[in-house]
Amino acid sequence: VVVKRLVIVFLVMFAFSVYSEDEKEVVK
Repeated sequence: VVVKRLVIVFLVMFAFSVYSEDEKEVVK
């Protein structure tokens, strides 16, 4: 259960970083 939760968190963080890639460019 813990491992599955960690995988879900990892996927969410990865998806968020990809989704906010454009925002990072704007900040720069």
